[in-house]
Amino acid sequence: MKPGIDYIGVGVGAFIFNEKNEFLMMKRGAHVSTEPGAWALPGGKVDFGETLETTVVREIHEELRIETSIVKQLPSYDYIVPQEKQHWLTNIFYLKIISGTPTIQEPEKCAEIGWFTFANLPSPIAKMSQQAINHFRG
Repeated sequence: MKPGIDYIGVGVGAFIFNEKNEFLMMKRGAHVSTEPGAWALPGGKVDFGETLETTVVREIHEELRIETSIVKQLPSYDYIVPQEKQHWLTNIFYLKIISGTPTIQEPEKCAEIGWFTFANLPSPIAKMSQQAINHFRG
């Protein structure tokens, strides 16, 4: 059974800001299962027995090889992709970088990374990330 397909999956995403007040986004690779080619906040799925907080710090480290700390948690969102028959409950966090420089660690999942402002967003944006962006910028 697969999370998000056979049952509702639980995931996390993160806003990570730099000193210029830009936030990091990742362009999804061509072979990922959900919205390939779309720009998304970094994140991933919660493993059994793992807390949301542990998951977001782990996923960011695995994907970008940076150490982060949680500033706060934002609202959760239903991330439903009807054409892919997927449903996720995504929990969004605001993180700060403690050490390291973000670099792509999973090139099969991530084609590109970039820093953006709310006034200068890439396109297309994954649905889950768009919901979080709309909430965060008010």
